[in-house]
Amino acid sequence: MRKLTLSLLMVVLVAVLGLGWTLDSLFERYSIQPVDDALLPYQETGVALARVLDLDGSPQQTLKDIHLENDLLLSLKPVDEFLLPTELKPEFRTGKPLALQSADGITLNFYLSHSQLVLSLTSPGMSKEEGRNSLSLIFTILFYSGILTLILLWLYPLVRRLIKLRKTAKAFGEGDLSQRVQPGSISYIDDIETEFNHMAQRIQLLVDDNKLLSRAVSHDLRTPLARLRFGIDTLSEETNPKRREKYQQRISQDLMEMESLVETLLNYARMDASMIKLEKTPVDLGKVIGVCIQKINENNKQISFENLSESSKISGDKRYLSMLINNLLQNGIRHAKSKVHISLELQDKNIILVIEDDGEGILKDERKMVIKPFIRGTNASSSQGYGMGLAIAQRITDWHGGNLEITQSKLLGGAKLQTTFVA
Repeated sequence: MRKLTLSLLMVVLVAVLGLGWTLDSLFERYSIQPVDDALLPYQETGVALARVLDLDGSPQQTLKDIHLENDLLLSLKPVDEFLLPTELKPEFRTGKPLALQSADGITLNFYLSHSQLVLSLTSPGMSKEEGRNSLSLIFTILFYSGILTLILLWLYPLVRRLIKLRKTAKAFGEGDLSQRVQPGSISYIDDIETEFNHMAQRIQLLVDDNKLLSRAVSHDLRTPLARLRFGIDTLSEETNPKRREKYQQRISQDLMEMESLVETLLNYARMDASMIKLEKTPVDLGKVIGVCIQKINENNKQISFENLSESSKISGDKRYLSMLINNLLQNGIRHAKSKVHISLELQDKNIILVIEDDGEGILKDERKMVIKPFIRGTNASSSQGYGMGLAIAQRITDWHGGNLEITQSKLLGGAKLQTTFVA
C-alpha cells in the first residue's frame, strides 16, 4: 500500500501545485499586456480628435456632430473639473495622453491647451475585464481538466490491475486453484497482488494436503481395518487357546499400526506454518548433526560425517532443524544397503548439507513427488514408513528459507539429498 499512497500523493501534488503554478504563470503572462500597445489605435484616434476640437471655436457642438462607428464614448470637461494627482498634472499638460482605469474600463484623456478642456475617450473594447474574465474561465477549465486528466491517467493502471485481480480471485473461487496474478509493469498494488498469490499458494497446498491425507486414510487404514475385522470374526469362532492368543497378537499389531498411522497424520497436520511459531536463534548445524548421529541406534549401517565448513551456523529453530536432520538421516538409513555419508560445507555464503546412501536411489521422474506426504518411490515399495519423512523435511526447509534437492549420489550411487541454507 506504500506505493499506492506515495503515487496518489505525488499525483495530487503535481496536479494541484505544479499544474496550478504553471497555469497561473501563463495567465499572468497572457492576461497583462502593455497598455501602450493595447491602446495605440485609440490613442491615435484621440490625438486626432483633440487637435480638431482644440482649434474649433465651439468644441462642444462639434463633438455632438461627430459620430464614430466603433462605439467610442466622447466627452469634454473643463480642465479645472478634471481631478488629477498633483504629480501627474505637469506631464498631462504637455499633451501626453493619460490612461486611467476604473471599474467601467479604461479611459484615455487628452489635454486641449487652447480651449483648456479635457477630451475623454472611452470604448467597451478598451475594457480588459471581459478579456480577463474569459481568460480566467479558460484557465480554470484547463486547470480542472488537467487535474482530471492526471487522476484518470493515474487511475487507469490501478483500475486495470484491480479488474485483473478480481478476475483472478473469481476464477480461484470457482475452483481453479492454479490461478495467480501475473506481475505487471506498472502496479500500485503489487504488495496486495503478492499477498494474494501467497494466499492462493497456501490454500492450494492445504487443499492438496487434504486430498493426500484423505487418500492416505482411505488407503492405508483400509488394510489394517480389514485385517482387524477378519481377526475379530476369526477370534470369535476360535476355541483353541493358542490360536486365540495368536489372533489377539495380530489384532494388537493391526491396532498399533492404525495408531501409528493416525499419529503420523496428526503430526503432519500440526506441521502448519500458521500454527507454529519458530524461535530462531544461531544454530550450529555441525553440532546438531553430531547429536543426531549419536542418538541413532543402528549397527548394520556405517554412518560417516565430514564437516568441511569452518562455520556452520544458520538462523533457525533448533528443534525443527533437529527434526529435519533426523528425518533425512532415517530416510538414508532406511534405504541404504550399508553406508550413509553426511557432509557439511560452506559455498558462496550458503551452508550445504548433503546426505548420501548406497541404496537403490530415487527415480528421476519421482524426485519431485516423494517430497509430498504419503508418496513413496518405486524403489521404496517394500520399505516401512508412510512416506512422510521427506514431506516433513521439505516443509521445515521451506520455513527456514532453504532448498531441498534430490539427485543421484556419485559417491555411493544411491540417493543424494542436498539441503541449502543461507549462512
